[in-house]
Parts: sequence; C-alpha cells; structure tokens
Amino acid sequence: KEFDSGLSLHSFFNKTYLFSALYPNMHVFQIEEFYYNDGTRIKGYTLSIENRPNRPHGLYASALDSTRADIQWNAVSGVNYYQLYRGTNKSSLIPYMQTDENVFEDSGLVVNTTYYYSVSAFDSTFEVVESMLSPIDSLKTAYPPKLISGNQINDKQILLTFDKTIQLLNDRKFTAYSIRSEQFNTSALIMNDQSSVLIGFSDKLKFDVTDSIIVNNIFDMDDIPIDLLFNRIAIEYNEMITEPYLKMINIINKHTVEITFSEPMNAEDLLRSENYKFYPVGSIENIVILDEMNTSIRISISKNTQIGALGRQNYLQLDNIHSQSGVLLEETNKIYLNEEISDLDKVFIYPQPVKPNHSLLTFAKLPEKVTIHIFNMNGKLIRTLDEESYFGGIQWDLKDKNNHAVKSGIYIYRIDYEKDEKIGKLVIVR
Repeated sequence: KEFDSGLSLHSFFNKTYLFSALYPNMHVFQIEEFYYNDGTRIKGYTLSIENRPNRPHGLYASALDSTRADIQWNAVSGVNYYQLYRGTNKSSLIPYMQTDENVFEDSGLVVNTTYYYSVSAFDSTFEVVESMLSPIDSLKTAYPPKLISGNQINDKQILLTFDKTIQLLNDRKFTAYSIRSEQFNTSALIMNDQSSVLIGFSDKLKFDVTDSIIVNNIFDMDDIPIDLLFNRIAIEYNEMITEPYLKMINIINKHTVEITFSEPMNAEDLLRSENYKFYPVGSIENIVILDEMNTSIRISISKNTQIGALGRQNYLQLDNIHSQSGVLLEETNKIYLNEEISDLDKVFIYPQPVKPNHSLLTFAKLPEKVTIHIFNMNGKLIRTLDEESYFGGIQWDLKDKNNHAVKSGIYIYRIDYEKDEKIGKLVIVR
C-alpha cells in the first residue's frame, strides 16, 4: 500500500516492510525489485517472475492526428494476447482493449486531450496469467499541421509555411521533394517564427514551370505528423530574383568558413563582426573579403564555436547585410553548418565520461547510414543502433535492448559503415 507522504507498506516473503522508495512515483505493480534502508545498510529484494509472464517493455504512444493514436511495444514471446490499459491520467488506467499484436491504432479520441497507456501480457501457461504492467507512456491529441504556402527565395531555396508551430524530430528525417526537378532537399532550417522552414536543394530548380513540393516527417509541438492530405504545395518558379542570396557555403575546417553571395555586397556590412551570430554558441574572430567584387568572404571562427556533423543543428545567422544596390539579405541569412561525412576517420562521442546528469550519449561525425553495436566488458551485446544519422550524429539513450538503463562502467562500441568499421571505448558514471 502506498501513502501520499511517500512512505509505502509492502509485504514480501511473509514479512511487512515500511520504507520510502528511492525512486518516486513507482507503483508496486510496476516494479520487479526495490531497495530500502534498514538503518544500517541498503537492502534489496527481487520479486520472482517465474510464476507470471514477462511484462512488455518499450511502450511508445504517439498521436497520429486529432482522434487517432499509434501504440506499440516490444513483443513478449509465447503470450496468448495483450491487455491494453488507457486513462486520462496515470491513476485512472483501466483495461481498454485486447489484441494479439504488439501494435495498436487507437481511434475515437477527443481532440486536445492527454491519454495515458500501459499494457500487460497474458499467458495461460503461468500460475499468474497476467504480467505486470509495462511502463506508462502518454500522448496529447491535436489537429495535425498543414502546409499552406511555398515561396521561392532563389534558384535553390524555398520557404515553406505551415498553419501552426512545427518542429523537426531527431529520429525522423525530414524530406521535401521537388517533382519537376526530381530531387530531395539537402538542408532544412526552422525559421524564427517556428511555423516556416527554409529548404535548400543541391541543383537549381527549373524555372518558368509550376512545381509541386511534397514534405514528410515534419511535426507540431505535440509530435503529431503533418496531415498527408495537406503535405504538398504548388509553386511557380520565376528566374527574376532581385534579392541577394547565399550562393555557396564551404566549411574549410572547424575554424574557417567561406561564403559566396549571388551578387556584389556592401563591404562595410560584410566586415562588421556583430552582423554574424552563431547558434547554439560561437563568435567571429576575423573576416576577410576575398575578391574585388565583394562576393566572397572568409570567416575565422573562435575555438568555442561548434560546427560540423555533431548530431544537432548548427547555423550562422547574417544580419544587416545588404547588396551594393541596397537590398537586404533576408530569407537566406541563415547558413546550415553541418557537413557530410563519407568515412569513419573522424568519429567521436560526447559527453565523455557520461555523468549522472546526462541522459544521452551522441556518436558524432558519422556518415548517413551506419550500424552501432555496444558491448559490455564481457563482450556481451547490450544494444544495437541501426538508423540514419541526423546532422551527422546518432544518439543513444543509455539503455540496453530491454529498455533498462545501463550501469556504470566501461563499454566497447563498434561502428559499421559499408566495408569499414571503427572500435572504441566509452565510460558511464552513474
């Protein structure tokens, strides 16, 4: 029995214990072990699981739109069926639906409502046929975002606008496809209004035609994906673009970037260091104009500036810079500073060591598609990360393949890319 004070009364092995859990907000039916202080030392007990099925792990609940949700979890071998629980808060979970599969699409939900889910496994071969409940996950329903406009910025960039605040998720790669030019975007940057995204292409867009742009994997702030009935927009391209734009960005090394503009720019604007701002952190040390026409510059960057394939968005914003004709550089004033990686030579991980306040570890400087295997010091495989890198990085949530947090220690990782591999060590301190 649990009390509001945080103290809990439990009976195990014909004995009753009064203790305060080390981990708050845990219900006894959701844990398989607990620890308590008897005044002299920490003691622990593990509940026998031989008389009931293993409980499901990896429950993930996500809203699909205003009335539907996707619920999935890791399968439990040999079970008869799963019992899904649902409620509008953690304490109101009740049996809701039975299913033979480890994925379920819920429907008929109320818009702008938070729902909580858990699941158990039933196996009639056990004395206790129902497993413990899985960890709880929640979601909030909302109307999905819609693409409402697309405006050409220059011959390689388009500004897309949505009807609500949107975001890009690290584990779902955003794509924008030009039907007439037959190419996917190579960059994407959320604008300051949080409802527009600036997309760039490697090849020039075809002019004097009406094109359609199709977008996927863009989400609102509740992680609801774009409405697939409103994920494309028609755009008519015009070659007569008068606004200056960024023609080329070249990352020379981690401290040097070269920028080429579409036309001659105002020299005084280019040489003012306050016109350049790095995000998330960084500053300018020196600016040099490379040509007499003022169309190219080289920027020297301070050592605390982080650029490259680090697994997150890094960009440089240019403010108050005008062309020689007096037109302000506006829509293309943000420079995406992630680089493409084609081998494993520069791979590194951070933070190191992982400390108690860290919840993620990032493998950085990765090619687009790699497989990462993580082993303990006994050589046992504890986790495999098989996914596309996001901005040159893949994040590990510090959990094993059973969704349990890994313990302190030294671990071995192996990264596989095509015929190449990289082996290294990492340290976790809990």
